[in-house]
This record gives sequence, C-alpha cells and structure tokens, in this order.
Amino acid sequence: MMQWQGRVIDAHAHVVRALCGFNGLGEMYPLGQGRVRWATGEEAVILPDGKDCWTPEDLISLMDQNQVERAVLMQGSYLGFCNEYAAQAQQTYPDRLSAMGCLDPYAKHAPRILRHLIEELGMKGIKIEMGADVGLCSYHPEFRINAPCMAPIFSYAQQRDFPIAIDMSPAGQPHLQVEELADMLERYPDTRVVVEHLFYPSAGDEEILKRAMERLKRFENLMFSTAAMPNAVPSDVYPFATVQGLLKIARDIVGAKRLMWGTDVPTTLLHCSYEAQKNYILEGGVFHNEELQNIYYGNAKRFYGLA
Repeated sequence: MMQWQGRVIDAHAHVVRALCGFNGLGEMYPLGQGRVRWATGEEAVILPDGKDCWTPEDLISLMDQNQVERAVLMQGSYLGFCNEYAAQAQQTYPDRLSAMGCLDPYAKHAPRILRHLIEELGMKGIKIEMGADVGLCSYHPEFRINAPCMAPIFSYAQQRDFPIAIDMSPAGQPHLQVEELADMLERYPDTRVVVEHLFYPSAGDEEILKRAMERLKRFENLMFSTAAMPNAVPSDVYPFATVQGLLKIARDIVGAKRLMWGTDVPTTLLHCSYEAQKNYILEGGVFHNEELQNIYYGNAKRFYGLA
C-alpha cells in the first residue's frame, strides 16, 4: 500500500459518548459490543472492535497512528447528536479537534439551540444530517433544504461566517435535492457549504453525479467531502476502482480545490481500515501531488479556517 507522507486533516469524523441515535427506524437502544436495536426490532453492529462509545482519545490515537494532524467532528442523529461531548472534545484538544454542531431545524426552539451551539459552546459550524435512511428525511419525510425552517440557519451562517455541512441522501435516492440546495446557495451566496460524502454515489450513479456537479459547480463557496465513499460501493476492493472513477468525475467538473478528504470514522472502520481510507486516493492515481496536498490538507484548512 502506498503511503501519503504529506500533512493531513480528516474533514469528517465522529465522537460518540453513548449510542443514542434516532432515525426513521425509531430510537436506538445499545445492546453492548457495538451492537444496537432500533424501535422496529432490527439489530446491527455500528461500532468497531466491540466498542460502545468512541472517545476523543480513541479518535486521536487512530489519527496519531496514521499521521493525521486534525479532525473535524461531524455529529448527527444516526449515532446521537452528542453536541456537548463534541464541544468538550474541541475544548480539551483544540489543536487536534474542531467540532460542528447538529440540530433538528424543526425543533420549536431551533434558533435558541443554534445560538447556543455557536455562541456559547463555540462550535465551528452546523451540520444538517438529512439522509432518507438515517437523517432528517427518514423521520421528517417532507423536509427540504430550502424549507422555511432552514432560512434562519443559512441567514445566521452567512451573518456569522460559519460553514454548513449537509449530509444528503445517497445519489440514487429521491431526496437528493440538488435544485433545493442551488436555491439556498443563490439566496445566501456568501454562506460556506460542504456536501458530505460527495452525494454518496455508488456504482451506476455516474450520470447522477455528473448532473449534480454540473448544476452546482458555479457556486464557488460550495465544497465536497470524500468521507465514507468506499462504503458506498461494498463490492469494491482497495484501492476502490469504482470510487476512483467517481472522484475523477468530480475533479474534472469542479476541480481538486473543492474536494476535502474525510473518513466518517468510527462506523466506516467496519468496512475498511483508517490506513486504507487515508491512502486509497493517493494510490488511485487520479490526482497529481499538488492536488493531493489540497485534498488532504489545504482545502479543509482554508474552508474551516484552521490554524
């Protein structure tokens, strides 16, 4: 396996104080050894190595083993928001971890929650986890990115100059909402936004990805993370040839300066190692060295304003 030797920021990782997620399957109940049961009775293993939590120290140890300098924490409803836990992690390890807050925009007091996350907890931005399987659209099926409840979030982000991370549905599902996102980017042109997982495309979604990227390429404040992309193609083997083709589509349309490397650990460790997630982009040969420096480090440093 080839090894990337340059500087690295993981632009999408998690910490988990306790498994307390909620989605369209209902509430999550931890069974131990990383296994959970949802309110429907379905069970799954969602944390690696029999763990029932994923601490900042777990994450930093993994980062140290793989020469990763910093990580951006992306909380969400799938594992449990854990906003205070992520904020504490940022406070304890300010040189290693930066935390994005997460909220349900339908909450009665969403504006108060938003201000608390940004102004009092000091979180670096807001993540909207909207996936049709595990996010907002699984329990608010009417949700749209340009819904009235999202206007205060985009307005506040533009005013305070903090980023919004949007975790959309996989490319082949009906909740992709490219036009709705374009609407918000037009209405709030100074808001920094990142689409997580590059729309999470799988084999056969190449044309969907092309159309989405072509539609959105003119919005210069819009970035894309590569987090968890190998997980979207379970049949792919390292260095993930199908994913390499999808990355090439993105590079050819928006350029490497709008792509950020990320992993989505710890759940992605059930599919492949952190080392493999770090190095597959290097080994694919899609990008030249300067592009790789931006994808692994420079783009996230600029986008998140990291020292």
